[in-house]
This record gives sequence, structure tokens and C-alpha cells, in this order.
Amino acid sequence: MTATAQARPPKVVATGISKWYGALEVLHNVTLEIHQGEFVCLLGPSGCGKTTLMRTLDGLILPDEGSVQLDGALITSPPRQAAVVFQQFGLFPWKTVSQNVAFPMVLDRLPPTQIDEKVKWAIDLVGLKGFEAAYPDRLSGGMRQRVGIARALALGPELLLMDEPFASVDAYTRELLQAELLSIWERFRQTVVFVTHSIDEAITLADRIVVMKAKPGEVLHIYDVPIERPRTIASVRRHPAYEPLRAKIWEDMLTGSGREM
Repeated sequence: MTATAQARPPKVVATGISKWYGALEVLHNVTLEIHQGEFVCLLGPSGCGKTTLMRTLDGLILPDEGSVQLDGALITSPPRQAAVVFQQFGLFPWKTVSQNVAFPMVLDRLPPTQIDEKVKWAIDLVGLKGFEAAYPDRLSGGMRQRVGIARALALGPELLLMDEPFASVDAYTRELLQAELLSIWERFRQTVVFVTHSIDEAITLADRIVVMKAKPGEVLHIYDVPIERPRTIASVRRHPAYEPLRAKIWEDMLTGSGREM
């Protein structure tokens, strides 16, 4: 862990997390500490429990063993300080962009004027100004995911959990969304937990990368990303630490999936 991360207070602490689905152990004794304002990527092969771990961090799933704390308080249900962006867009097709972004705040019964202000701010932030009245079927995949991100950011979360949010878009759009997310995060520095299959995406975005192995899901290695911020995708690819770090993580990914070089 970098000295900067060590100096920050812990935001999320998972201790000895294990989870079974029937006889299948999905997570085994996972311990992880994520600090305030840190961007952490969970990386690993399919079936290694990345999504299950993320959902235990948000209280969407309760562990069978171990515990998760947010700001020192035990998590037993989804906390109000957290928001989730899922891989699937999760938009209501009969609602406009503005209505989709507003929906969680309507459920929370926030005052209408406050909702309107937050919706406008979030839509502008993700570059969708002018599309407030559009319906999801009129939007590209990248625009739909921007709506999902705006909906999460409008809540003002202290903890943002993102479950492969760019996996459903093409490679070009994916890199655009990565760049936009970097820019937004640099401005607000929320604590982010980001699930991905992509080594390149993890190195581009993260302060630390948690590499997991499968069957059962365990933490195999945690890497600091020694690339200064602010970052661009181009600056990351040119950085002398990029290729050596990518090679090490690739070896871990093969090990974690049970394959050999």
C-alpha cells in the first residue's frame, strides 16, 4: 500500500469474509481494507467471487462468516452512504433520462427542488446535457451507462461500487468512459470499488488492484499502481511501470484461473 493510502483513515474493512451458495464456497476468508478516497479494482477470472465480494461490501449480500464495516459500523444492509453501478444499465424504459436519475431520490422522498438540482448537476457532470427528456431506447450503450453513473453520483455517495460497468460497451466507448470516470473521480475523490476482468482497465483506474483466484474466491495478491495522478489512458500506457506491472498481474490471473503459462 502506498504511503498516501496508509495516511488515509479506513473506509471499508472486510475481515475473514466467507460465503457459500449451497455446497459451493464462493469466497474464502477474504480480508481487505479500503481507505478513504481510494480507488480499488477487484480483478480476477470468471467465477472468482469479485461480484459477490463487492455485494458484501455494500450489504446486498451478507457473508456466512466474517464481517464488513463501513466507517467503523457493521454493515447488515445496504448503507445510505453507498451507491452501486451495475454492468447492466438497469434503466426504466418508460422513464426519461431525468426520471431515471431522479428515481432513487424520489424513493427517499427528497424535496422536489433538491431532486431537480441534483439531477441537473449529475446529468451535466456525465455529459448528457440536452438529453434530459430522452428515453433509454434512444440512447447508445455508452450514454445509457452514463445515466447509470449519473443516478449513482446524484446521491452524493461516500462509497461508489461499480460492477463491470463498462463491460457492455464497445472498446472505443469503454476507453472514453474510463477517461470520464477518471476525470470525475479526480474532482470528488469518493472511495471507489470497481470490479473488472480487464488488466488494462484496472491499471488505468486504480490506486490498488486486488487480484483474486477462483474456486474458492480468495485474494491472491494486492498491487499498488505506481503511476502518478492525474492520469490519462495514453500516459498510463507510456509509463515505464505499466508493462512490468501488467506482466505480473497476467501471471497471477493465469494462476488464479488454474492455467499455466
